[in-house]
Amino acid sequence: MVNFRRRTYGIPIMPLLLVAILVSALVTVYTWNAGSMGSSRSTGSMGSSGSVGSLESSGMGKEPRGIHLTWAENDVYHTIAISWWTEEKTQKSLVLYDTVPHKDAIEKYPFIAEGEYAFRAEGTQHQISTSRSTWNCWYHDVILTGLEPGRTYYFVCGSPEGWSKEYSFRTIGLEQHVRFVFGGDSRIGAPVSSEIEGPVFPDARIAVSDAAAAEDPDFVLFCGDMVMHGYNERLWHLWLDDVAGHLVTDEGRIIPIVPAIGNHDLAYLAYYENGSWMDMTDYDYYRGIFALPGNELWYTLDFPNIRLIVLCAAGGTGFSEPGRSFAERVEDEAKAQVGFLREQLRTATQKWVITAQHVSITGGYGLKPGDSGWGMIYHWVPVFEESLTNPDLAPMVLNLASHSHHYVRTWPIAHLELPPDFVDFDYSLPPWDPKALWPNGPPIVELTRDSMKGVTYITNGVWGAPTEWMEKDSWIRIYPWFAAAYSRPGYCLIEDTPDGQLHVQFKHAGVVWSWYGLPQVYDEFMLPYTAPKHFPTAEYNVAF
Repeated sequence: MVNFRRRTYGIPIMPLLLVAILVSALVTVYTWNAGSMGSSRSTGSMGSSGSVGSLESSGMGKEPRGIHLTWAENDVYHTIAISWWTEEKTQKSLVLYDTVPHKDAIEKYPFIAEGEYAFRAEGTQHQISTSRSTWNCWYHDVILTGLEPGRTYYFVCGSPEGWSKEYSFRTIGLEQHVRFVFGGDSRIGAPVSSEIEGPVFPDARIAVSDAAAAEDPDFVLFCGDMVMHGYNERLWHLWLDDVAGHLVTDEGRIIPIVPAIGNHDLAYLAYYENGSWMDMTDYDYYRGIFALPGNELWYTLDFPNIRLIVLCAAGGTGFSEPGRSFAERVEDEAKAQVGFLREQLRTATQKWVITAQHVSITGGYGLKPGDSGWGMIYHWVPVFEESLTNPDLAPMVLNLASHSHHYVRTWPIAHLELPPDFVDFDYSLPPWDPKALWPNGPPIVELTRDSMKGVTYITNGVWGAPTEWMEKDSWIRIYPWFAAAYSRPGYCLIEDTPDGQLHVQFKHAGVVWSWYGLPQVYDEFMLPYTAPKHFPTAEYNVAF
């Protein structure tokens, strides 16, 4: 069943909005300069209203900050990676952990309490360095192995020179039905005056993170554009504070992050060399923040009933010749991953196979080359569609992405193809001119009512980045294959249900709404499902 829900208000919104803007202006001030960002705000203690390893902690150079969890191996049952940063190099990078809590013993009696934890693991520390720059701080990774499935562990990280508080994590059970949160795009962007719900930055990304943590998910799939400029160390520290630092339950459980790199997470830094401006698009800053499997750009994580294939669509230079445009670099990335994608579909044994990447294939930006998924349409979509009919491949029916700053869900698409002479818009004409859209004819989009015979594409890029309106007769519009479309800060909750379905909800969790109620469900559906006969197109402005 496909469920559409519209938002209703029990109290006036505009007074709350004005109050929210006024209060935020009084308590949150951001100052900007070239290449750095400062913040006058302070954050609370651990929990859904606080953060892990806050920037405003004691200021000791060897104290762990920005604590976050990932999986560095494709083993969610027996491993976890714990990462953090310090201002200075420490003697060791340690994690002390146990299956029982020791509460605040490490803070009160650090030298005695170290011996109370049953297990101890040592990792590595490094400075993040590329051909252009080296960051000042030190980044620590400790990978725990040999864990018990479905077990809660309590830990502290750091070194005798400075320990964190005690937190916990939970491994995945061997027969567990997982539930996870999915979203992306938490970077700063346009001035807040252009937003449809303010104040937005950083309030919206904190509100979304708090609401996501309150769902108590097993992990968070974050599809890129965490920060505006991937080369800026300060922006990453703020993200680890505002987003990763708020992905903590009230009980102190840190929720693992499964990231996909976005184009803004690259080291987009223009520099002058040999008489011309060059564009450095380096993956290594992102890879220095997160401990991930394989080459850390594309990888697979296996859960009991879900194989999650994370792909790379960021437009970096690692797979391209010099001088290639952003769109061409995305296509080069896509081509480099076709073999990997086919192999993951061939070897999957789970009922559900989900793919995820940053740049959306069918988002509200349309299908124009340069800012959409045309390179993926050429190279990945044929593999997606083959998996629905080839018995040698596991069927892939759900693709998740961000990049476009709104929420969009398509009807199941059995076939998507761009004709050789396809042009999305004629930009010499105004967008409201009927001849502006698809001047050489429309794309080939074949819908199916059976969700298991097509791919449902979801774009969700509203984790606090500037939301973008979808308006009639504009460059960002609703297309006939859109089943739902909204422009509000929020996240998706996806649940593998005991009866063999996937339950998907998009929830608005903006700044104002979070003040007086729980996140509201805007879109909800179950896989598998049968779509309505005439595939009704999503409405404009349904969120306002």
